[in-house]
Amino acid sequence: MRGIARQKLGYFPLSQKEAERIRRFLSFREDCDATSVLDPCAGGGAAMATITSGAKTLTYGIELDSFRAEEARLVLGHVLQGNCFDVQSAVESFSLLYENPPLS
Repeated sequence: MRGIARQKLGYFPLSQKEAERIRRFLSFREDCDATSVLDPCAGGGAAMATITSGAKTLTYGIELDSFRAEEARLVLGHVLQGNCFDVQSAVESFSLLYENPPLS
């Protein structure tokens, strides 16, 4: 990883405009329980919040950086601060996985 990327832990967030574009392609069922969604590289949570806006969802995020994890807790339902490779979940726990992993 290069200098500035290393300082940011490879963090290059998705633009708001792109998140809105992705949201337009998604449809969530309204006739069932909330859809569980996971962002294993959550950053500040803004992308996942936009991608799931207006939908009945349970949002989960994992973020390596403690400051960004705190930011994500303001907009996502459940956030873990840590390495996504150290987290385990049951098979078929999530209906949507959003990934924007750090650049190496």
